[in-house]
Amino acid sequence: MYVEYVNKAREGIAYYDKVFNYQDWKVISEDKKEGLMIWSRTTDTGLNSVKATGIVNRSPHDMFKLVGNDAYRQLYDANYDFGKMYTKVGDQTFIVYQKTKKIAVVSAREFILLAHYNMMPDGSIYVIV
Repeated sequence: MYVEYVNKAREGIAYYDKVFNYQDWKVISEDKKEGLMIWSRTTDTGLNSVKATGIVNRSPHDMFKLVGNDAYRQLYDANYDFGKMYTKVGDQTFIVYQKTKKIAVVSAREFILLAHYNMMPDGSIYVIV
């Protein structure tokens, strides 16, 4: 029943791998002391994209728990109001509901997202939303 959602998530992984390696990413910030590097690029549709690499003194599992748990989200995202897992559609694939806060003249927004995660053999974890 939910196979189409899992397949869509897997397509996202292939797309991410392709885009992540595009040659037109431009370095916008580099902090060698902290081991942080940030890149930016404009997509074919005119959207700005950002990617970053850095060293975090926590395990991938700890970081995954932090960004994947709605109880912690308000600690690091001032725009976040509420979220919950709507339904599980595969072993590592979920449909998620999120709501942002009203900020100044911008109304609150609601989102229904397809989220997929996987732990790689090297211990890294990717999340595609």
